[in-house]
Amino acid sequence: LLLVEGGYLTIKTKAGELVPLILNAVQKRLMVLIRLRMSQRKPVRIWVLKARQTGTSTLCEAIGYAMTSQHEATNSLVMADDIDGANYLFGMQKLFQETLAEHLRPVPKHSNEKKLEFANIHSQVLIDTSDNLAAGRKFTFRVVHLSEASRFRDLRTLMLGINQSVPNLPGTIVIGETTANGLNQFYDEWTATEDAQKNGLTDWECFFIPWFEVEEYRLALTGGVMYPVEAIEFATTTDRENFLVDERLLKDRYGLSDEQINWRRWCIVNNCNRNVLQFNQEFPDCPKTAFVSTGDNFFDKSALGRQEAVKPIAIGNIVKENGKYVWREISTGLFKIYQFPQRNSQYVVAADPAEGLEHGDKSASVVLDKK
Repeated sequence: LLLVEGGYLTIKTKAGELVPLILNAVQKRLMVLIRLRMSQRKPVRIWVLKARQTGTSTLCEAIGYAMTSQHEATNSLVMADDIDGANYLFGMQKLFQETLAEHLRPVPKHSNEKKLEFANIHSQVLIDTSDNLAAGRKFTFRVVHLSEASRFRDLRTLMLGINQSVPNLPGTIVIGETTANGLNQFYDEWTATEDAQKNGLTDWECFFIPWFEVEEYRLALTGGVMYPVEAIEFATTTDRENFLVDERLLKDRYGLSDEQINWRRWCIVNNCNRNVLQFNQEFPDCPKTAFVSTGDNFFDKSALGRQEAVKPIAIGNIVKENGKYVWREISTGLFKIYQFPQRNSQYVVAADPAEGLEHGDKSASVVLDKK
């Protein structure tokens, strides 16, 4: 990790320059968590949900290269959602290798689009895509980087193999990082991890990166005047009013500066087709915004974004005891109670059996007060 933090590795900037990797604020915050878990002698298992262009992929690649190139008998896996993503990430690995100081650089044995192998130390970085559902089953890995995990075609099947291939030992790292992509398998994994993490029921952790943590997402005001809101497209006057209200709430909630709000307006107009929802998709402020703003939703996304999430007052199962069905609270139960039923009241039950086992959709039933 000193190799990563010390500026020994070289990256390609957005301007096309080769410069030393100096960690930004987001990368430093993630590195603090990784170092903490390693100092606690715990395996590192992190899901990262992020805004665009935060530098998370670069950090994960740097960690993978550093730990593989400087240790013997270490296998690392880099997995992307498609071949273009895999080639892009492998390009980072090759640049690290080619530009590393000679006294630190291991001798390469093989270097192609599938792997970067080092001579004498018996270590290698393997490259793959999520299309290979058997990836990870033939090797033992110490470092795994899953890039754009929300776009993996079958994340659940892949993780079953990868989790068995990485030993539950200190010094091992699995990081899955991604932007949101609707309410799919990654969403299920994220929400399940969030719930389990609160109760200390998992070694996995959720790590969210909002757009405003990126240092460069700021724009100075011209003559003290904000970027014109008139340049943003709104379907109705009410939408425009809601935008201004949401803007003030964002500023107050997160302590944002005028320069950050100014950049947000500029980005909506110039980089997101003048569409607020598209900005929220690419640059969310919280996990809820990230998931609601992506995917193919039936309900209006802007309206969904303004809904307050209602938490259940109890979670549990209905079990049979002494010939009677009774309610038993349990944090992993199948039933969520938002209001306990009242005697002599009337309720409506609606069910959607779906085709859960066949297509990954969820079967569900909902009980509503008839009033």
